[in-house]
Amino acid sequence: MPTFIRLGLALMAALLTITLPAQAEGSPEAEARSVFVKLVSAAKGNQLAEFKKLIAKVDLQEMEALEKERSGFFKMMMGVVGAEDPKDFSAESQGNAIIFTKHKPVQTPDMSSSQTTRVTLIREGKQWKFGKADR
Repeated sequence: MPTFIRLGLALMAALLTITLPAQAEGSPEAEARSVFVKLVSAAKGNQLAEFKKLIAKVDLQEMEALEKERSGFFKMMMGVVGAEDPKDFSAESQGNAIIFTKHKPVQTPDMSSSQTTRVTLIREGKQWKFGKADR
């Protein structure tokens, strides 16, 4: 194979390698994962106002009603969310939602099982928000 063809193929392969990750960065999954990271960071930093900004309106209203019934609901929720690492989750697009899932094996002397954690982000306008997908 002539040198210029090999050089052209190598250049094309390099451009594809550089271009594909750049396209993935703007993908819905990448955008949703970025919001997931912000949600976890707000929870870890105990930044309630920032945490609430990342929750879908309808879900936020439900959570605020729960907070009125049971003081400390948001603190508990932030503790649960803040304990996670978004890197440990795989993502799957389901319609207007991205479902982040983590499977953790659980071993006891009597049995083996796994614990599944799911975090759902939905589109609210042009933004991804933490919320329920079935609305």
